[in-house]
Amino acid sequence: MLYTYPYYYERFKCVAGECEDTCCAGWQIVIDEESLEKYKKITKGKDKRIDFKEGVFKQDTERRCAFLNSDNLCDMYIEWGEEAFCETCRKYPRHIEEFENVREYTLSMSCPEAAKIILGCEEKVSFIAKEDEFEEEISNINDEVWLSKIEKIVNKKIKSNRNLGNNKLKEKLVYDLGNMGYYKWMIEDIIHRTEFYSNSNILEKEYNKLYTRLSKKVDESNIIIGGELFGLNSSCEIAAKVSSKTATFDQMVSGMYRLVGSAALDGDSITFKFDIKVDDKSKGYTRTAVKL
Repeated sequence: MLYTYPYYYERFKCVAGECEDTCCAGWQIVIDEESLEKYKKITKGKDKRIDFKEGVFKQDTERRCAFLNSDNLCDMYIEWGEEAFCETCRKYPRHIEEFENVREYTLSMSCPEAAKIILGCEEKVSFIAKEDEFEEEISNINDEVWLSKIEKIVNKKIKSNRNLGNNKLKEKLVYDLGNMGYYKWMIEDIIHRTEFYSNSNILEKEYNKLYTRLSKKVDESNIIIGGELFGLNSSCEIAAKVSSKTATFDQMVSGMYRLVGSAALDGDSITFKFDIKVDDKSKGYTRTAVKL
């Protein structure tokens, strides 16, 4: 890995209350999951300055962070110390971009102090480059620490999203973690070496759920069948009506085609017979699934 940063990068230092503006107002600061859990433990979930449900810091009528006091100083820093900062507060205005085997560190000009440093440079701007051995003291971020945090979040989300197929879950993880401010290369690295539940486990779960419902002595008037049993995306759910151990359905899917057919219980197996209709064209399918 090649690391590059402008020569003025290390000159930056937050001036806190002496800043002519504040980065703690005018925008909603989203709290990463690990920090949110930490705040819940510290405050027992009762600090009124934090919206624990939405995972953000609350704001006053002037859109100032609830922790920002009248001196433009952070009460969180004063009360709990620098280690309490969430990732956004800890990183800003430092910015990192990844391009294959190159990682670039810069400062965001939305910060007045960073803008002064950048625009005040009289000499020609030059960049410092270091190879793999480079210790990233300039970023104040230890890769292993962040990778460990991402791994914990990924494992937690896998457990709470078992209804999603692996591809859908991976897309959700990349999107959610990206919005939390984690670097794409870190997210992809953790996802690559994480063991996900097999799609067969999801299929078995959906099959057993349907089998149980069709086996009941008293019919359920309405049930939901998982889309996986039809080879559809995990986010698709098929509404069906049950009568005499047979579920029938007729539903538009994704606004593109109609799924019409039945799922009938026969001993230890379920036979799926359905047509996929698009305009005036139709194709029929028959599948039999056996309970293991």
